[in-house]
Amino acid sequence: PPEVLLATRLEEVALANKVELDAGESLLCSILVHRSMNRLITGDKRAIRAIEALLPQVVELSVLRSRIACLEQLLTSLSGRLRPGALRAAVCSAPAVDLALSSCFSCRSPEVDQESWVEGARSYIEHLRGDAPTILSGGPTAWDD
Repeated sequence: PPEVLLATRLEEVALANKVELDAGESLLCSILVHRSMNRLITGDKRAIRAIEALLPQVVELSVLRSRIACLEQLLTSLSGRLRPGALRAAVCSAPAVDLALSSCFSCRSPEVDQESWVEGARSYIEHLRGDAPTILSGGPTAWDD
């Protein structure tokens, strides 16, 4: 299928350019391209950086402009919809799963207010945007363009 062919090509180009792109992320990118889906949300920051690096070399990836969101953007989106303590408790219950999230949510500190971790997440998103200015979704949440 065309999705698998593009995913394979992405992995080959990534390998040739010494950027880290896992098979799962390459397949998700290919699905996004071929099925005209709206957004890819991933916690794999290496993949986000790799996709940005591959953009000039793989013309099909041009449709991914502003359509990739990181996990921090998703959680920033949820911050206004969920009880703040519940969201932080969920992230901090398994801090080793995503070290960037654990840091944003200050999981090592006993008391942190929502404003503090939202600001931490936004700071992290903007730092990542410096590495992936073309493909990362435009705002602080996963749904902003």
